[in-house]
Amino acid sequence: IIFKTSTAGNGYQTAEARLSIRTDGTYKDHKSGLDAVKTLINAPCWFGRQDSTQQIGTAAWTTIGNLGNQVVNQSNGGWNESNGVFTCPANCQGTYFVYGGGAIDDVQDNDIVRGGFSKNDAAPDFYSEQRCLDEGTNVIVNSGTLNYLVYLAVNDTIKFQVYHNEGSTEPTEPNRCFFGGH
Repeated sequence: IIFKTSTAGNGYQTAEARLSIRTDGTYKDHKSGLDAVKTLINAPCWFGRQDSTQQIGTAAWTTIGNLGNQVVNQSNGGWNESNGVFTCPANCQGTYFVYGGGAIDDVQDNDIVRGGFSKNDAAPDFYSEQRCLDEGTNVIVNSGTLNYLVYLAVNDTIKFQVYHNEGSTEPTEPNRCFFGGH
């Protein structure tokens, strides 16, 4: 908070309180704390939980989509819950905290399920992995919840992807598939 003083026409000093927020090396002044709170609330944040199953092919990273349940879309136009992609809007570049999880149904013994983040369509280089350790068949395996800090420039994209090696196309388990960030 920066306090500024000035001399009024009657010789008395007055104080004006301004809140100054630093972003990208510059300061933006706000005349009131309320303006600053509005700025912070309007910062991009998003969340969606899957509303219907999605078919995931074997041995390929696939973006989780259909994220229309419990939607939070305070993202200045950057969040598309239908395809599961967040695109960094103009003037919103910076470091984001993203999180996600995915689950595949009908996984067999010793198969794996992975969950990871794809920035700008690159294959995830950081991911979680769970192995099915059940002697039965048709087991639901969760990738685990993954959290990640990522810098996004304007128009960069980030999405949560899953991978499995079950051997055939398998459905997601919607109540365990989600993606969000802020």
